[in-house]
Amino acid sequence: MTKYRITYTTGIANPEGRHIEFSEIKEYKTDDFNYVMNEFLKEKAYAKIIRIDRLE
Repeated sequence: MTKYRITYTTGIANPEGRHIEFSEIKEYKTDDFNYVMNEFLKEKAYAKIIRIDRLE
């Protein structure tokens, strides 16, 4: 299993007009970034992924 930190935004802005960023750590059984991105978007279809970091 490989751990990834996925940073994303929901497209919802705070009162100052800045988008709020969220970060989650998830485990997937592959090193394929496309698979990780697609699986994450199945759970959170509203998310806009900013970056995916592989954690050691």
